[in-house]
Parts: sequence; structure tokens; C-alpha cells
Amino acid sequence: NPDAEKLASNDLKDDVNVVAWHPNGRSLVVPDHGGAVHWVNAQSGEMELLGRHQSRAGWAVFTPDGAYLFTGSWGPEVICWDAQTKRRLFTANLNAYVFQFSADGRRWALNGLTSVQLYAFEQRTAHREFAEDLGMNVRWAAISPNGRWLASSGDKRIGVWDLSVGGP
Repeated sequence: NPDAEKLASNDLKDDVNVVAWHPNGRSLVVPDHGGAVHWVNAQSGEMELLGRHQSRAGWAVFTPDGAYLFTGSWGPEVICWDAQTKRRLFTANLNAYVFQFSADGRRWALNGLTSVQLYAFEQRTAHREFAEDLGMNVRWAAISPNGRWLASSGDKRIGVWDLSVGGP
């Protein structure tokens, strides 16, 4: 409609391939070719930087319940974000970046260059966050064979936690 009223507008420095609406309709995500992933408030147009990919960000999709956001880059990197806290949960190198969730959110398909990969998506039933700062590059973690201890290393520190207690 040529007479449609513009509600908000943002200028981006880099090209954009796709936008993804949150299922509640109140926000959307815009990944750009500079690697940035932007979260946009659909009512105000206010935009914030969620984070960055190592290469061009080219895809974004929310789980059907809106709890998680997945973004993909033109490299092998797929990032899973917690849509409520707007924090990165994990990064996976899957050699593809175009994906789609099933209607019930329990499965997702990843379109690779020469294949389609199907994955189960199991949402966490409980989780625990660790406030300690190990540095920017937390890459390795291991749980002891008896399930009691968690050890992880970052570029600044190493952390060990007793998982049998609820606190730090």
C-alpha cells in the first residue's frame, strides 16, 4: 500500500539478506553482512546489538515458542541465543547457515551446500548459570565421570564448580 504509514526506520552500514520476526510480533532480528546481529523493538524502532558472527551473518530464525534465536553466518558458524536474556548460549560449526524449525520446535533442518541435515532440538529443562568470568574465549569444559564436578577453561582463568550444591 503506497499510503502505509512508516512506523520506524533504521539505517544499517552493511547489507541485509533476511529479517526474523519474534513469534510475539513485538521485536525482530536483523543479521547483517558485517557479521552483526541486531535486535529491533518493533514498536519504537530502537535497535541494539546482540552480538557478532566471525563472518557475514546471513540468516536468523526463532524457535516456534520464541524462547531461542538461531543465527547463521556464511562461514560454518551457527549461534543459539536465549531470546529472553538476549545472551549467546552456544556456537556450533555446522558448515551451513540456512535452517528452519518444525512447527512443534522439536526438530530443525539445516540446508548445507550439498546436503540437508536434520537435528533434534531438545530444550533445557533446568540450567545453572556461572557468574565467574573466565575470559572471552571459553572453549573447553568437562564434567567428572561421577557428574559432581564441572571444569572449564577460558583465555584468562580456569574454573571448577561443585555441581552437587546449588550455589557458587
